[in-house]
Amino acid sequence: MKNIKLNPALFNTDGKLKSEVKDKVTAIVNEFLKDFIDVEVELTVQDIILTGSNASYNYTKDSDLDIHIIADISNIEDTLNLHKVIYNAYKSAFNRKFEIELNEVPVELYVETQDTPLVSNGIYSVMKDEWVKEPTKEDIPEVDQEAIDKAFKPWEKR
Repeated sequence: MKNIKLNPALFNTDGKLKSEVKDKVTAIVNEFLKDFIDVEVELTVQDIILTGSNASYNYTKDSDLDIHIIADISNIEDTLNLHKVIYNAYKSAFNRKFEIELNEVPVELYVETQDTPLVSNGIYSVMKDEWVKEPTKEDIPEVDQEAIDKAFKPWEKR
């Protein structure tokens, strides 16, 4: 589905993230980070990024808001990459523990390192309050839902 404007529950008409949404995203991330302080695991936040369909024009009523905490690992000595395993475990536990919604939009939290490429039509930096990659409607393909439903039908009962 291609919308003519960004999700009005999250973005102003000028394409900027609503200030109350920015504040809530920051509060969610701060709540997540409390666990790391308690167990003395280092997680230095380089940025907080919004991606996915709710950072673009192809959101639906069922779309979630993807919040990516970008962790700066440049000062961590970890040849086994255990920090990524720890980050992922805490992220999974947090998402299971809390069913967070922001203006009736479900939230999904991720932790990525600064070397992980983010691929999305729209990428919004919450900390800088600006688009890293501004979404365009032209980059969203038209979807033939009827053709998808028809192709799925034989597989539905399997």
